[in-house]
Amino acid sequence: STGGATSNNRSTLPWINGVFDNTDTAAKVDAFETMAGQQIDLVDCHPAWADMTSNWWYDQHQGTGRNIMLSAPLYGPSGIGVSSASTWGTAAANLAAAGFPQAFFRPGVEFNLANESPCTDANWTTWATRFEEVADAITAAMPNANIILCPNEGLGAGNLSQANSIALVNRLAPKIKWLGPDYYDQWEPITDTTTATARFGTSSTFGTMDWWLAKAQSLGKQLCIPEWGVSSGSQWAPHAGNDNPFYINYLMDWAAT
Repeated sequence: STGGATSNNRSTLPWINGVFDNTDTAAKVDAFETMAGQQIDLVDCHPAWADMTSNWWYDQHQGTGRNIMLSAPLYGPSGIGVSSASTWGTAAANLAAAGFPQAFFRPGVEFNLANESPCTDANWTTWATRFEEVADAITAAMPNANIILCPNEGLGAGNLSQANSIALVNRLAPKIKWLGPDYYDQWEPITDTTTATARFGTSSTFGTMDWWLAKAQSLGKQLCIPEWGVSSGSQWAPHAGNDNPFYINYLMDWAAT
């Protein structure tokens, strides 16, 4: 979900209300709307790199009034040494032509994790160059694109220092509209005001939600939370909150203020 929106959203909420569906089908989103009793503004899509310029992952949402968010690695199998701007630019042009002229884009999603296109102390300046190229290609194809720089909370996997994280954000600020940390209820779950205060932090505790909010404000950017939610099952046990209303209520109250 993204914050700070005051436009006439389908959801009628004061923010853009989004959902991720790993089957990329309109039927699943329709069912979610029915369950929630609330319309969805945006669908977060995570196509494989080879499918970035295809249309199957968004075409079912054409004409629904929902927007699209494209979340993908910054670069493809050729690696960080090769510009991926043409792939992102083509995807943006396709989305614009399909009726999504203000789509959202997360190149290099969760950049400080050990994922398909990680940003590290060893490569961060090259990573920043690749991001700048991608952002320019997206904007050329879609002037009103919503480009998000998306970290995970804190230091992520620990391969990008605090100093270089800040330097990266400062350098890329001219290319983005949103700062968007992902923030799930895990490591550690928020179950009371003590744990909530620890994880949401302050404007001076790096990587917490209050730090990211203050950083966005200082750069004149909007803050969004592209991915958030409860965390359950065995993957993160015992570091997940499972079905945790406290976390949901706390985050919603925080966003409302």
